[in-house]
Amino acid sequence: MKGDIRSRLVRLIPSSSSSSPLEAIRRFLSYRFPANCDKKEARDEWRNIVEGRSPLWNGVPNDRKETIRGMCCWLRRV
Repeated sequence: MKGDIRSRLVRLIPSSSSSSPLEAIRRFLSYRFPANCDKKEARDEWRNIVEGRSPLWNGVPNDRKETIRGMCCWLRRV
């Protein structure tokens, strides 16, 4: 279900230039953890994402970053 929500959000983002904040959000929402990472690596990476320290946030405006971080925290509890 979480993947369904994420994929639908990605599809709602209109096409834009590679330097656009919308494209940064699309890249962020399209990210997948590497298939070969172990639980600790995945947990550490997730923590960096949720705490806003991941390079995946590059180009995402702060106001949208906070909204997306809130969604990530909510999804973690679902």
